[in-house]
Parts: sequence; C-alpha cells; structure tokens
Amino acid sequence: MIPFFRKIRKTLADDNKPLKYLRYAIGEIVLVVIGILIALQINNWNENRIIIKNQEKYLVLLKKEVQNNIEEVEKCNKRVKSMWEAQKELINLIESNHDTITEEHVNSMLGRVFGPKTYVELENSVLSELKTTGELKNIINDSIRKKIVALEPIANITRSQEILVINECDQGKDIIREDGYFVKLSSHNSIRNLEILNNPIFGNTLSIYYSETTNLIERQYPRLKKHLSELAKMIDNEL
Repeated sequence: MIPFFRKIRKTLADDNKPLKYLRYAIGEIVLVVIGILIALQINNWNENRIIIKNQEKYLVLLKKEVQNNIEEVEKCNKRVKSMWEAQKELINLIESNHDTITEEHVNSMLGRVFGPKTYVELENSVLSELKTTGELKNIINDSIRKKIVALEPIANITRSQEILVINECDQGKDIIREDGYFVKLSSHNSIRNLEILNNPIFGNTLSIYYSETTNLIERQYPRLKKHLSELAKMIDNEL
C-alpha cells in the first residue's frame, strides 16, 4: 500500500518542477503518517484479540469456580437448616411439659443443635488472579465486571452472619459445660441434661442462636446463592 502512495506522490511532484522538492517532502510526511496509522491499527487489533482471548480463558475458569461455590453454599445451607430445625424443636421442648421428655431425647437434641461449626468456604483463586494481574479491567462486559466486584462484599456479609451463629453456638456449649454434660450427647446414655431446659440463660441464648441461624438460612445464604447464579448465567451468555 505504501509503494502505491509513494508512486502517486512522485507523479504529483514531477508535474510541477519548481514545487518538486516541496511536494516530495510533503509526500514523504504523508507516507510516514499513513504507515504509522496502519501500524497502530494492526497493533490495536492484535491487542484486542489478545484481550478477548484472555477474557474467554478467565471466564471459563471463573464459571467453574462459581459453579463450585454454588454447590458449596447449597451444602452448607442444608447442614445449617438441619441444625436450625433442631433448634426450633429444642425451643418447643423448653416451652412444653418437661414431664413427657426423656433424657435420651434431650441429649440427642443438644447433640444436633450444638454440633460442628459450619461455614461456607468459597473458592476464589480465579477471582484473586483477576484482581492481582489487573485482568479484571479487561472484562469487556460491564455487567459481569460489576457482578464480580460485588461478590466479595456479599460473601463478607455472609461470613459475618456465620460468625454470629457460631458465637451463639459456642455460648450455648459453654452453658452446657457449666450446668450440664457435654459428653456423647448424641449417643444412648444416662447423662442428665433435662434440668438445663429450665435454665433461663440457656433459653435466651438458644433463642438468639435460633434467630441468627434463621437470618443465615433465610437471607444470607439465598442472597449469596442468587448472586452466584446470576453471575454464572451472565458468563454463560457471554461465552
């Protein structure tokens, strides 16, 4: 292309001898400018191609990570909901006639209510790499990029609620250790914990524990799962 423009410039210069050198100089400048513009266009095209290719790679990886996190939230929600249902049943036991309740039943309920700590462990290796490498800014779709940025605050709020639940669970365990027997609660044994149902501090702690758990399974887990599901759908549409 440049030789073509050079030929045109030479012809124009030869048509008028007094202006030959001026036209020649102007022609050289025009050729240089055209060459620079073409080079810049090719460079921009190559850079855009690389960005699009990298974006697709990260979106594929991020999609898998998001899907794994959705499954993690579902599993935790299932475990916590089982604990929540046990909390509700234990509260009903406290409010009922204790004469009809067996020690075995109470021990079984306490074992379910004050079981192992449960919290969501989100995968974030892809998201962290997007941030640390600066590739996040190259996600072309603004909606996806904003959804990715908004994920961390939502995950942090969920974790904060999980911590509140765990703290109330620990307080309940402390009361059992002090006024009852926190040994082999889920097994058939003669451990006597029935009296702990009459402890007002234990009842109040259990009520707060139940309230915090309700918030977690009815608000925070669904909110986090919804956000992840929407992000997964956006990535699907983009790919």
